[in-house]
Amino acid sequence: MNNFNKVFLVIKKKCTAQQRFAEISCCPTIAKEAGVSNDRLPSYLAHLQDMGLIKYSIADNYIHLTAKGHKEDNVSELVIKSF
Repeated sequence: MNNFNKVFLVIKKKCTAQQRFAEISCCPTIAKEAGVSNDRLPSYLAHLQDMGLIKYSIADNYIHLTAKGHKEDNVSELVIKSF
């Protein structure tokens, strides 16, 4: 499974558990659970946002799934198409 999918699935799990919102303060947890470095996480978040799957803001402290993100369970094919 690619890292984009791992990051997305961790975010989706956390957003579902928190009724749609996962706070930005849990970024180290997201990175750890997805098996990616904290330094690389912002690039994964930016790309997932560019794909329309999440919305996030470090300044406003939030990450949430978009309607498209709620529908997707595997972003591997979407990531490949976007490159």
